[in-house]
Amino acid sequence: MAVNEDIEEQQATGKYLIHALDEDRLSERKLFPVELKGVTW
Repeated sequence: MAVNEDIEEQQATGKYLIHALDEDRLSERKLFPVELKGVTW
């Protein structure tokens, strides 16, 4: 597997995990709000 494929796979996995964690919350408040990407996470 090429390095670029590894990076792309890790980014896709990270996006999936963030989405899954946000969707599984009882609260409407997002755990990873898009507007804070790069600021707090």
